[in-house]
Amino acid sequence: MREHAPSAPRKLRFGVFELDLRAGELRRSGIKVKLQEQPFRILAMLLEQPGEVVTREELQAELWPGKTYGDFEHSINIAVKRLREALDDSAENPRFVETLPRHGYRFIAPLLGPDGETPAQPRVLPEKVRLAILPLENLSGAPSEEYFVDGMTEELITQLGGLCPERLGVVARTTAMKYKEVRKGVDEIGRDLGVDYILEGTVRREENRVRVSAQLIQVRDQAHLWAASYDRELSGVLALQSEVARAIANEIQLKLTPQQDARLASARPVSAEAYEAYLRGRHYWNRRTPGDLEKAIQHFREATTLAPDYGPAYAGMSDAYTFLPAVAGRFATSPVVAASPNEIYSLARQAALRALEIDDTLAEAHTSLGAVKAYFDWDWCGAEAEFRRGIELSPHSSEAHRQYGWYLSVVGRHDRAIAEAELARELDPLSLNANNDLGVAYCFARLHDRAIEQLHKALELDPEFFRCHLFLAASYMAKRMYEEALAEFQAARAVPEVMATGLALAGRKARARKAIAEATRTRGSNLHCVFVAMALEALNERDRAFEWLEKAYHDRQWHMTWLKTFPPFDPLRSDPRFQELLRRTDFPPLKPVRGRR
Repeated sequence: MREHAPSAPRKLRFGVFELDLRAGELRRSGIKVKLQEQPFRILAMLLEQPGEVVTREELQAELWPGKTYGDFEHSINIAVKRLREALDDSAENPRFVETLPRHGYRFIAPLLGPDGETPAQPRVLPEKVRLAILPLENLSGAPSEEYFVDGMTEELITQLGGLCPERLGVVARTTAMKYKEVRKGVDEIGRDLGVDYILEGTVRREENRVRVSAQLIQVRDQAHLWAASYDRELSGVLALQSEVARAIANEIQLKLTPQQDARLASARPVSAEAYEAYLRGRHYWNRRTPGDLEKAIQHFREATTLAPDYGPAYAGMSDAYTFLPAVAGRFATSPVVAASPNEIYSLARQAALRALEIDDTLAEAHTSLGAVKAYFDWDWCGAEAEFRRGIELSPHSSEAHRQYGWYLSVVGRHDRAIAEAELARELDPLSLNANNDLGVAYCFARLHDRAIEQLHKALELDPEFFRCHLFLAASYMAKRMYEEALAEFQAARAVPEVMATGLALAGRKARARKAIAEATRTRGSNLHCVFVAMALEALNERDRAFEWLEKAYHDRQWHMTWLKTFPPFDPLRSDPRFQELLRRTDFPPLKPVRGRR
């Protein structure tokens, strides 16, 4: 029978719990937790040797001597179950008590000293560490709450990612969410993502209260460095996220600047209804189809009505509006999508400016304002200033780097565009958009073999992603591989005016003309005039091509921003009318383009 060392502390603390051995009580945040004798004694034995295995044989000898094997198995299973219930722990995702099947149990959370600090030797940390925040687990029991739990995950990624980027790199949302409900060990996930630490946890929501439990694990040795639980009113969830971020920063020894510390302290309460509407908006924004973007805008607008000074909701609304013109013509029309670019970008601008009026450190709002300045105002210098400010405020943001990389591609700064696209992919390696846009950067730079290779890699993530197929077609056209280009247009299920270019170049001129006629007859305000022009040029009808480019210019269609560097425009570049269009869109002078492979 194991004896307690005379010098052992009589009160043992871990997370929000305290085990008082003298009084025989377990307390949570100072409140007594009901715990029967056998589960209490199991916990005491585990806490005697934190991090070490207490075997089932030791437990039987200490607590159930003389019991038959069957009786002991039943008793220990019931006792451990009740212990986990008291600790709000899980056998599948343990924060405190880990099961070693058929062998024993181990206490995996750090013990705290009297002042709440973990008594441990200082760890030597690398100059920069990487962290993955895995999707929080929904313990609410309702699938309808997944949007809320996923939103909490995304908010934690944003909070920690912007905390101290020179010392901490955080895996971006899209890649992190790939591990939702994936049963992999910490060591395997750590190898997959190349991270030093993993933060995992659970969320339980009951009406207007939310309980979040989290634990930080060091990948190298799978040591559980920190664990805590938080129980808050939903209106205090932003402060809760700041508390978690501060705790992680302390644990991995980040020294915050006064500005970073102030950002954590500045989290203000937001009404439960407004925050819920905001998270619903982010849920639909991440899907990025026109219908989902419409729903996102509705929820963001609801959040701003409920909380007029909640800046992130305005930033989210601007995000959704700025993305609409890029996807509008690919899908069925809807009332918002059918609006003119002028209406859509005006709403995006208003939302971004309102967000920045409330809080000029909102990186997403700067990035959205940059998109408005680039893709509608054609204010290239102003756009770059906003993109760079967004990156300065949120260096970890794959989306900010991705959008800046796209901007650099369309203005012709290809080396920097590729560097930004590569960084966006590095930050979010499983992001379909980041992988696609690296291929796009190669395509615009006329590195077509590399573009084709990268776009095929992107299609491994989603073989149906139409943008990958469209840019593959562009690179195949540049290499005069017209049948392959046509196959990619078909794989993209391209709209008629886009398909017409592939048909014309592949020699199906009658079908190309028929596709143009169908598009101009049926596509209405969704018609991509730029692609009509490209198809007409492929049919040797240049004058008509310029008529359609003029219409695209007049309507300020989004694809006009491709004019300077998109390879399919190369046959038009020597025409003075084309150079005049470039001048009117305020692009800097175009240097001669050398074909590269």
